[in-house]
Amino acid sequence: MQAAAALARLCADQEKRLAERDIDGHRRLDILFHRALWQASGNSRILRAGEPLLDQMLLGNALSARQPGRGDQSLQEHRAIIDAIARADASAAEDLARTHIWRSHQSFADAIAS
Repeated sequence: MQAAAALARLCADQEKRLAERDIDGHRRLDILFHRALWQASGNSRILRAGEPLLDQMLLGNALSARQPGRGDQSLQEHRAIIDAIARADASAAEDLARTHIWRSHQSFADAIAS
């Protein structure tokens, strides 16, 4: 599946940014990943609903991406979602996406609290 390969390349690029300690580069790629994921869904409603959230996501991950280990954890979550998509397992992809959203929220909340 082309979409899964493109998403995997974005994850690899994010991993490089993390290794270089380029958090801002990682954050920008994270936004591109989510946009590409929504586009790959083929559901225009998801894309239209998600687009207005991108600025909020960029602000939120300004804090959460700096939490120790969150970048690596987020990449693992992204890769698990990609694997589910590649297997055409929509239920697993949805569950994994929900977990990713919850963990992202928790990381943001932890960053604000500290």
